[in-house]
Amino acid sequence: MATLLLARLLLWEGDWQEGSLMLIAIAVLAMGAGAVVWLKRLHQEMSPS
Repeated sequence: MATLLLARLLLWEGDWQEGSLMLIAIAVLAMGAGAVVWLKRLHQEMSPS
């Protein structure tokens, strides 16, 4: 959802620039990294010690 909003703001209403595509790519990678961290913490909480 956040990626779609960012793409609409940067691409559909603006010009197709390399910086816009790079910003979207960085946002996707950052959200993926955040998901990995969250899932690792969730796994640690759920696994028996």
